[in-house]
Amino acid sequence: MSKAMLISVGGSISPIICSLNKHKPKFIIFFASKESEYQVSEIVKKISFSYQATEKIVTPSAEIMEESYFVLWQRLPSILERWKIRPSQIIVDYTGGTKSMSVAIVLATLDFCKKYSYIGGKERTKEGLGVVVDGKEKMLYVKNPWDKYAVSVRKKISLFFNECHYDSALREVEILKEKVSKQEESFYSMWYDLIKGYALWDKFRHTEAKRELYKGFRKLQIYAYNKRRYKKLLDCIDKNLKFLERIVDKKEIEMLIRDLIANAKRRAEIEKKFDDAVARLYRALEKIAENELFKIGINHSNVKDSQIPQNIRDKFIGKYKDEQDGKIKLPLYAKYELLKELGNQKGKDFFSQEKEIKKILDARNSSILAHGDISIKEERYKELLSLVLNFGKLQEKDLSVFPYLEM
Repeated sequence: MSKAMLISVGGSISPIICSLNKHKPKFIIFFASKESEYQVSEIVKKISFSYQATEKIVTPSAEIMEESYFVLWQRLPSILERWKIRPSQIIVDYTGGTKSMSVAIVLATLDFCKKYSYIGGKERTKEGLGVVVDGKEKMLYVKNPWDKYAVSVRKKISLFFNECHYDSALREVEILKEKVSKQEESFYSMWYDLIKGYALWDKFRHTEAKRELYKGFRKLQIYAYNKRRYKKLLDCIDKNLKFLERIVDKKEIEMLIRDLIANAKRRAEIEKKFDDAVARLYRALEKIAENELFKIGINHSNVKDSQIPQNIRDKFIGKYKDEQDGKIKLPLYAKYELLKELGNQKGKDFFSQEKEIKKILDARNSSILAHGDISIKEERYKELLSLVLNFGKLQEKDLSVFPYLEM
């Protein structure tokens, strides 16, 4: 038994009665014209099952598709809400009424309906060109159109993903999961897990990203068995997961630095958000210093007096000691200065390139995302990217690369 049915009315009532008796909905919405509205009472008298409630939606014009569409769009949601029926619980039958009404009822429900029906038959009047002969009706089910129409939406999802709009891609997949048939849901559930993993990763939520990406990867491995077109994608995700494991499980700061740089490249080279990219590169430069300090047992946000060489100790305590908690917390320049005074090569390298570094970092500090109101240009981003890669002794091939998606 169906929860609800939206059925168009017009012409012969026998196919409509046949459809209703077949589906036996608890709730019925008749979509009629002014000319066919009178048929509703006749139909109700002849149906052979008990129902809970009925409603009528009457189009102002049976010949103008836009008017039929608009009245459905206007009335249908409030009726379903009053009856507490989810749109996906409706069967739509477009057998009756004018061609304009049939087009309107399909268009108005296409975004949410999973099941359509149509009454055909082997015998028709007018030598096969007229209406179905009474008693010769045949129920025809139309497959969920979203199972096919989803191809265009999948292209849209891939586009969102490849342009770094991961949350937008995720929303589209989530909506699509609700629209497709039951047998198609697992396919979109797989893509949902994969895209969610990358969306979380892009926000540096590495632990959650690894969990979601693994879920999607395992589903894809099963789905893509013996499907050559997915090999490149599987290889990329596998490589990405190994990268994530080194961040999450092994706590390798070097990999986090690489991830910051990779994230900056996505912001700049795909989204053209150079201020966002430079903010991440600046953080990567800081992280390089923090990693060097960590290796020699110094916490950059809680440096002990005894860990600071005598010649700069008083200066550091005076400038960087937090008055509230008494901890010495170092900004970027101070981190590298401490490294230099401790004889660390990274500290020495920083100050040997100080003039070049300062010019780029001043541009960052003038950024609207830092302390100024100037938008960073692409050239400055490229300069800082090159500096950070060279300074970290990295190449672009060392960075994580998200896959190019083709659903």
